[in-house]
Amino acid sequence: MYFLLAEVIDLGPDGGKDGGYLVFQGRPEELVKVEGSWTGRYLGKKLR
Repeated sequence: MYFLLAEVIDLGPDGGKDGGYLVFQGRPEELVKVEGSWTGRYLGKKLR
């Protein structure tokens, strides 16, 4: 899988009333290090 993303904006941490907050903004490689990011967990598996 090829990633061409320069920047990711991750909103969350969950949906509904528990979401919509900025969890992370930056490079995908840094997002995988953020605890509590569902997107980071998913990308971490794909970036290995």
